[in-house]
Amino acid sequence: MCFFDSIRLPKKHIATEAEEPTLKSPAYKSAFLIFFQGEQLQFRVKKICEGFRATLYPCPESSAERQEMLTGITRRLSDLEVVLHETTEQRKAILSSIAQNIRVWTIKVKKLKAIYHTLNLFNFDVTQKSSHRRRMVSSGQFQ
Repeated sequence: MCFFDSIRLPKKHIATEAEEPTLKSPAYKSAFLIFFQGEQLQFRVKKICEGFRATLYPCPESSAERQEMLTGITRRLSDLEVVLHETTEQRKAILSSIAQNIRVWTIKVKKLKAIYHTLNLFNFDVTQKSSHRRRMVSSGQFQ
């Protein structure tokens, strides 16, 4: 905790890594509260926070407003937890469905790939508008 003339600055380092959206890389974050009085200090604090790209959150004056803000934040967090849970469950259901069908899809893809490569062996005759390919095949291959 830092103390200046008329500023109180408690801070807390966050141990877990968070992804920095602008840099797309992991970063360690810190949370801090700044208590001050006066417009001049408010201007300086804003400038410093902008320089460090810190996010500023307003703090309501009355206790009732702070409690209302806390309730709103708690509600949003619980909504986000529900969304994350539902997304995880949906992802599990989709992946299990894919896992059941993967063998069938693999066989279909291999068949389509074989047909594609076989068709690439043919020559297209523009004058007769037909495809033809000469190839000798033993009778043992047709079973």
